[in-house]
Amino acid sequence: MGGLVHIPKKPGTYLLLLEVSHPMTLRVGCLGNVFFNNSNYLYVGSALGKSGLRARISRHLHNKKKIFWHIDYLLQHARVKAVYFIVSNQKLECKIARALITRGIEFVEGFGSSDCNCESHLFVISNVRDIEKILRELNLKYSIVTIGEIS
Repeated sequence: MGGLVHIPKKPGTYLLLLEVSHPMTLRVGCLGNVFFNNSNYLYVGSALGKSGLRARISRHLHNKKKIFWHIDYLLQHARVKAVYFIVSNQKLECKIARALITRGIEFVEGFGSSDCNCESHLFVISNVRDIEKILRELNLKYSIVTIGEIS
């Protein structure tokens, strides 16, 4: 987790690239039972509070925490491979989620989007290169911290 020092204590939006290594069904809060295939997933979130990106991402990467958000349920069983982040006071997570949906990227209905009108904030990623391509198309200046091998 030494790479977290490169993540600023500033507000912003982040994307977690996750790996689910085997198919499973998880109970995810009020969403109920959700099936996850063995695949890469991309979660889009924001950290606009005073604690910023580093605190939020650090929380996601720690195993011992109170289960609060939808992503907390999945993180108990998935491995974080990389973190993409954008330093900004703007709430960009919905803009990014809409861009992914518009491009036909498969998503998990209602996941992580209970506080907005998006269909989802969790996506199935078959080609990891699509992430950077979409961020560039949106003209977003992003950084990446790799946690594990990206394939």
